[in-house]
Amino acid sequence: MNGTPLHQIEALRAVRFWPGEDKLDVDRWLSNFDDDDKDTAKVLLTSFVFLSERVVESLLVDAYASLRRNIKMADWNLVDGEGMKMKEPTVLLTFPTGEIPNVTDSGYLFARKMRQLFDLEESGMVEPSQAVEVLASSKPNDVRNTALVLVDDFAGSGEQVCKTLERRIRVADGKLVSIQDLAKQTGLRVYYCLLVATRDAKMRLEREHSYISVNCPHVLGKRYNIKSKNCAIISASAANAVHSLIRKYAGIYLKSPNVKSWVREYGFRDLGLTIAFEHSVPDATLPIFWADGSNWKPLYRRS
Repeated sequence: MNGTPLHQIEALRAVRFWPGEDKLDVDRWLSNFDDDDKDTAKVLLTSFVFLSERVVESLLVDAYASLRRNIKMADWNLVDGEGMKMKEPTVLLTFPTGEIPNVTDSGYLFARKMRQLFDLEESGMVEPSQAVEVLASSKPNDVRNTALVLVDDFAGSGEQVCKTLERRIRVADGKLVSIQDLAKQTGLRVYYCLLVATRDAKMRLEREHSYISVNCPHVLGKRYNIKSKNCAIISASAANAVHSLIRKYAGIYLKSPNVKSWVREYGFRDLGLTIAFEHSVPDATLPIFWADGSNWKPLYRRS
């Protein structure tokens, strides 16, 4: 690898910004390609952005600091449901989930990280359905003086968080209620605290869910989509060869069992990202990096 940017990986490993070869194996990944394509594969590899746990925690600290400022600056009427003055609003922490919540969802991990990094009370951390049940049974003043925080790592299309906000839960009185209903009908304040979002996801949330405050230290514009004509992650001179490479091998890596049917060669919704977190890789990232099957070896295994 000497003489190419790949030798820098060893330096990144030495300072714990990239993991060891047991997790991120460049040689294993390069073995997928014909010899004539390996140089182009190395160019594609230089676009790969890996966020170690150290970086993730640093970003989370930034996002949380922004969140606390925004909560503090809001115009609260700090009187609880019993008419007693409150020192500060109640913070209730939850996270986005899929239609069928799974313990592997990144929200569970980030709720734990929030508790560990910021010494938060575990009693203030609940699943989205529990948050709806608690708030629907609370007195109006208590709801209005609650900051409901959804914590997450990444939003690519915004699909998951939108569905979480809109998902109706049957509560104690038999009614179907969503977080969105509570925000619109009771004045509940909702915050989204995450590490990285695409500009498309942020704009969608602002357009479809104007009641939510997005706290995100890094927003990726269209230039971070590898398909962009004005791409920030590969040079214009290399673009044609890289796109040919992605298309040439798509018939192999897209057949990997961990690549879902809705993911194509440029990732979910053609977002064309090249980002990976140490704990997981978004499906908006090119599957050429994370597909894992008998005929395709991943650069980094997607948990």
